[in-house]
Amino acid sequence: MSEDKNVKVKGLTGDESILEGLEGDNEWRNAWARLIAYAWMSEANLIDAVADPLKELKKLSNFTPPPGLVLRVQAAADDDLQKKYNEKIDAQLTDNVIITPEASNTPKPSTKYEYNSNDIGEGKNGWEHLSRRLPTVVIMTMPPRPKELNSGQSSSVNVDAFALADYECTVKTQPFTC
Repeated sequence: MSEDKNVKVKGLTGDESILEGLEGDNEWRNAWARLIAYAWMSEANLIDAVADPLKELKKLSNFTPPPGLVLRVQAAADDDLQKKYNEKIDAQLTDNVIITPEASNTPKPSTKYEYNSNDIGEGKNGWEHLSRRLPTVVIMTMPPRPKELNSGQSSSVNVDAFALADYECTVKTQPFTC
């Protein structure tokens, strides 16, 4: 096999490593699946998972999001759950949806920040300090607990495990991939 000198094997200085990217995707998928399973265990867990998803992800999976990522979670809620959630976070949410409150320290994009081609040689691909100046806010929707679990019926089939696997196969767990 001859070597083609026109084929580029490695990205530009500052590009994310493919292996590190795959590792990060897998860490996220595992952490999100654990958060869903935790939220399905009880109403109190669901409230905790929505109120402070980063705290719960850290506790359940030791997951820390990439710099500059702000994660919020939303879930459908009946009137009773909405009332309990509003009491926990001291809010007045309506419309039968609960959502992570926006933190007061959520970074805002800088209007004065521009691409700088001189940064390429320094390993930043022109976008210095992305986490502070170009934050990304992602709102994930918590899938509802399967009805079989809500009814309290015992079954020889582990419905929650199947439901989690089916949900993951929808690829909704991968908002950061192309």
